[in-house]
Amino acid sequence: MYLLDTNACIRILNGQSAALVERLRRQSPQDIYLCAIVKAELIYGAHRSARPAENMRLLARFFEPYESLPFDDS
Repeated sequence: MYLLDTNACIRILNGQSAALVERLRRQSPQDIYLCAIVKAELIYGAHRSARPAENMRLLARFFEPYESLPFDDS
């Protein structure tokens, strides 16, 4: 199981780490998770970017195959 953090997601989305992208491609999407905080940070960044609509579409495609875990103490 992989739980992606914000920095890893940004590197994937910006194409800054071919090794990380390849590692994700070798995994089943069911083994990769995002948490609500990471999604919120990425959405916040997209809204503050020079191309918010384009970046929100990119995030929607990126989020689609991965389960999102809620953020709580449990």
